[in-house]
Amino acid sequence: MKLLTIILFLFLSYVAQTQSLIPYRKGDKWGYANLSLEVVLKPKYDEVGFFIDKICWVRKNKKYAFIDNTGKFLTPFKYDNIKRCSAAVFSVNIKDSSYCVDSNLKKVRCGHRVAGCGTYDKTICIHFTHTQEDGKIGYVMDYYDFRGLTYDTLPAIWTNFISNEVCLFAVRNDSLWGFCKRRNSTLYMIIDYQYDDVKKQFHSDFYTIIKDNKYGFVNKDGSVIVSPKYVKLNDFIDYCVTVAHITDSFYFYIDVKGNEYYEMNFRMKLKQWFKRNK
Repeated sequence: MKLLTIILFLFLSYVAQTQSLIPYRKGDKWGYANLSLEVVLKPKYDEVGFFIDKICWVRKNKKYAFIDNTGKFLTPFKYDNIKRCSAAVFSVNIKDSSYCVDSNLKKVRCGHRVAGCGTYDKTICIHFTHTQEDGKIGYVMDYYDFRGLTYDTLPAIWTNFISNEVCLFAVRNDSLWGFCKRRNSTLYMIIDYQYDDVKKQFHSDFYTIIKDNKYGFVNKDGSVIVSPKYVKLNDFIDYCVTVAHITDSFYFYIDVKGNEYYEMNFRMKLKQWFKRNK
């Protein structure tokens, strides 16, 4: 009985590890790690995709194949290209033929790509209406309390104002951006004016923050998860991860906690050392 319990525990641990596998980069090769940053599938491919129903594509020597979440090959490297075109459908090209397959590798009708980080909150922010005075932006906000429908006016003090659905606001005072949140019927600053630019991410409630041409992000609670340090940073989409660049050509994935799914090989570490010690 004890042996059976141990086997069951090991099996469930392995299943948990392989449920959410994120592309992991080591040097110029790609494999997969779990959400604890433990490498599950060794980096050995030139490019990899995201798992869908325990299946994904990998590329090696300009050819593509499908593998499962244990690393077992479901097809040989025979495809010229593979792309995800919907939640559970892949578009494949082989020689002069193009068609779509599902997660069971059966031919299906092709559809449109569907993706989303899924970080939206059900809380809908109170309604704001723009006001302007002397080139500055203010807001009139309406909300319900024990008095019924109530209006409060925010003075026109900002040069720009961006809101999202969870009441986290990016505000610009002259040339710099900061953040404020709603507390009852008032707004209060939570991050002082310090960023050169701010962009609301399309697929999530996060904001990209920019300073000195470097990129980071603020989560929906107004916490700075990553201070601006990347030369490029995409919006969060699949599996709540995104692509971050430390150079124009070298990129990897980070998650919503700021964890980085990559490590440098010896050659890259040596190059970095020489760069720091010039």
